[in-house]
Amino acid sequence: MSKLDTENVLKEIDRIHQFSFEAIEQKRFDNYITIFSEKLTYKQGNGKIIDKKQITKDTKVYFNRLKTVKSKYQRKDYSIEGNRFTEHLIQKTTVSIKVFFFFTKKWTIEREATYKWYKIEDNWKIEKVDIFKENVY
Repeated sequence: MSKLDTENVLKEIDRIHQFSFEAIEQKRFDNYITIFSEKLTYKQGNGKIIDKKQITKDTKVYFNRLKTVKSKYQRKDYSIEGNRFTEHLIQKTTVSIKVFFFFTKKWTIEREATYKWYKIEDNWKIEKVDIFKENVY
């Protein structure tokens, strides 16, 4: 793959990350969930593996309670093989949610994970996530 092709793939993936962050911040659940493949396998920090159906259900619950969220990431490494893109990210996200009617709970999540993307019909989708380090405080 040429340097230009690599740069274009990185720009596409970064654009999707930005799209997903904006969807979360603006509570646009239907937009957010589109970044995941129907064949998704998502290994959580506790080792439990869930599919797209489960992450959709879980995420919808949080979106309904979400008050604010700020997220950023740093790409530590990546590889490209044809229509597959793998990246090693460190993410930091600060979230606040509504608790009961008058209270807000706030916490920060730092996680390190591998994301495997697959290009389907000119669209990159996350097909596999493996969270191997997660701290919540």
